[in-house]
Amino acid sequence: MWFLPILFAPTPATVVAAPDAFPVYWNIQTAVCNRDNASVPLEDFQIIHNTGEGFMGDKIVVFYERKFGLCPYYNNSDPNQPINGGLPQNQTLEDHLDAIKKQIQTEIPDQNFSGLAVIDVEEFRPLYSMNWGQKTVYKKQSMELIKAKNPNIDQEQVEKEAEKAYNEAAKKFFVATITTARKLRPNAKWGYYDYPFCNTNSANAEGDYECSTQAKAFNDE
Repeated sequence: MWFLPILFAPTPATVVAAPDAFPVYWNIQTAVCNRDNASVPLEDFQIIHNTGEGFMGDKIVVFYERKFGLCPYYNNSDPNQPINGGLPQNQTLEDHLDAIKKQIQTEIPDQNFSGLAVIDVEEFRPLYSMNWGQKTVYKKQSMELIKAKNPNIDQEQVEKEAEKAYNEAAKKFFVATITTARKLRPNAKWGYYDYPFCNTNSANAEGDYECSTQAKAFNDE
């Protein structure tokens, strides 16, 4: 999306950063394009990118949940395919943190790394109430977990206990993961992909440039 308007700019020499400009990062593997003589003039447009234009490098790294530590999730949102426990309540957090420590040290060998470090967790969300659509599997399985432990409580109490247990475990997972990462590489600009959260239909209407009230409430929680 960022690249299309750049392709049709008059000349690279005309690109001057505005006073309120924000940095644009690029971690697409355009080194492959360069081998085919289809170079992308990233420097001309002051676009920050990894040396060698690789996917992971000295300016930006992205850790995807399926290969980062022991992130819990349900493969294909299938309750019969739990990975690493499926739910954050079922995961051994210490094992996950030990695993990400090794990965961070491998992928970011420079202890003074000051680039972007993105943690991409999309399979489940940090709040129980945010797991809609295919992600309702996390609600359903959380309730099943409560039912298995407390078979005599009513459905209303099951839902209440499931939400409480899920939110507590998910919060511990998200907070502990990024806290551990920051301790290992304190100069990096750490953050989670997709957060702060915003509704996907924001800005659909003319003059609407804000996230919904509900999305803002999710972020506050």
